[in-house]
Amino acid sequence: MRSASRYLRLMLILVGAAAPTARWRRAAYNLVPRYRIDARADIGFLNLIDVDSADIGAVSMGRSNVFRGPCALVVEPGVRFGSRNRVKCGAFVTEPAFAKAGYARSARFCESSAVTSGHFIDATGGFTLGPGSWLAGEGTQIWTHGAGATDRSVTVGADCYVGSRCLFSPGSALADVTLVSLRAGSRRILVPGWEAYSLVAYRR
Repeated sequence: MRSASRYLRLMLILVGAAAPTARWRRAAYNLVPRYRIDARADIGFLNLIDVDSADIGAVSMGRSNVFRGPCALVVEPGVRFGSRNRVKCGAFVTEPAFAKAGYARSARFCESSAVTSGHFIDATGGFTLGPGSWLAGEGTQIWTHGAGATDRSVTVGADCYVGSRCLFSPGSALADVTLVSLRAGSRRILVPGWEAYSLVAYRR
C-alpha cells in the first residue's frame, strides 16, 4: 500500500511537470499531499516540484526549474523565477545518522523576490530570499551544508541584489538593501548598504 502511494505521488508530480497547460499543472500538483498551489500561480512547462511540502502563492515560473529533496518549499506571492534553476535538499538528511544534526531542510522565497536563470540553491541547511530581493544574472551557487559546518543557513535580506556567479558558503547572511557584485563570495554582511566585489566587502 505504501509503495502504491509513493507511485501515485510520483505520477502526480510528473503530470504536474509535463502537463500542457498551467491550469492542468496546478491541478495535478494540488493533488499531491502537503502541496498548496495558488489558483493564480503561473507554473511553466517542466517545472519539477518533488519536495516534502510546497506552499506556492500567485507566482510566475519559467521552464525547467527543479525543486527537489526532503525539504519544505515556500514561495510567496509575487515571486518570479526564470528558467533552469535548481533548489535541492540532500537526501542524506533522512538517514538515521543525521536525525539529530539539525538540518533546517527549507527554502523560502519571500514576497516579490526574483530568481533569474541558471542558479543553484542548496536547501539542506535552510535558505531565505528576502522580500524584493534578486538573484540576478546566472550561475550563483548557494551552499548550506558541508564538512564540519554547524552554522548552515543562508539568509538574504530585503531589497538585496546579487549579481551573476556569486558563491555563498554555509552561514552566509546579507543585511537589507545590500548589493553583491559579479563573481563575489560572501560570508556575512550585516550592515545595510555594503557592496561585496571579488571577495572584498566595502562601503559604498
